[in-house]
Amino acid sequence: MEVKYLNFKFLDVDEADGTFQGLASVFDVVDSYNEVVERGAFAKTLQENDGKFPLCWFHNVNEPLGIAYAREGSAGLLIDGHLNLEVQSAREKRSLMRQGAIKGLSIGFRTIRDAWDKDIRKLREIQLYEISPITLNFQACPGAEIGDVKGDSLPELLKKYMNALEEFKSIVAASEEKARRDFREMLESREEYFREIAAIHHKASNRNRR
Repeated sequence: MEVKYLNFKFLDVDEADGTFQGLASVFDVVDSYNEVVERGAFAKTLQENDGKFPLCWFHNVNEPLGIAYAREGSAGLLIDGHLNLEVQSAREKRSLMRQGAIKGLSIGFRTIRDAWDKDIRKLREIQLYEISPITLNFQACPGAEIGDVKGDSLPELLKKYMNALEEFKSIVAASEEKARRDFREMLESREEYFREIAAIHHKASNRNRR
């Protein structure tokens, strides 16, 4: 089973029933694994499972926390998480979510179809097994956030996603510019090195002629 860790922020967890809404995977964004989840990658697995998947703790199937109802939106994989508050562990995790101690989300899945574009892996079909809230805070994919399921939070969630995506693009652009600058400096150093070598050979040749 493959796993993918996502950073998210709890905007709210409902006090009464422990529900929350989130964006568990973002489409068409290169994450820190150098992977891109393509639109429609979850379509088949969602149909086969009626969009219903277990919430587990750290991918441990022996510690289920509840159920996640998933669907594909325009931005990515949206989930409605339902913590089972009759389970002691789920009540504890809800408290930790509200406190901010749990700051990660991870999906357990198997890749059915993929393709490579140079060094970028494109995930075209995914079999989703479960979704896990975790304490790890790996920023794999920007824009994966949790919102209030009862409020009109989806537009705000998508707005935050777009802001995070623009920030991510700026970081990538800055990294690419630094890479180009470093490459130019390397070429200049290389040229200077060869000029020095040529000068040494020239001096040696002149001495040999004498």
